[in-house]
Amino acid sequence: MLRNRAGAKMGAEMGTKAQPMPELLVRPREVFGDTEIAREWWSERNPALNEETPERCALRLGRAQEVQDVLSRIENGVIS
Repeated sequence: MLRNRAGAKMGAEMGTKAQPMPELLVRPREVFGDTEIAREWWSERNPALNEETPERCALRLGRAQEVQDVLSRIENGVIS
């Protein structure tokens, strides 16, 4: 069981959170060319990410690359 600095127990999900890479936060805007569309994409469930939102997926340790991969496929015309 993981514990925070105060010694309180943390659930497994809390212990696997990470900060998304800064470039990942602006990448959707670059791919879609529109801030509003990028925000919508960031917060909608995505089948390519096992029905998680890109935001939630990016916050999970080791899964930010999956979000990058989906954005790259979209950018290259491969709908997923």
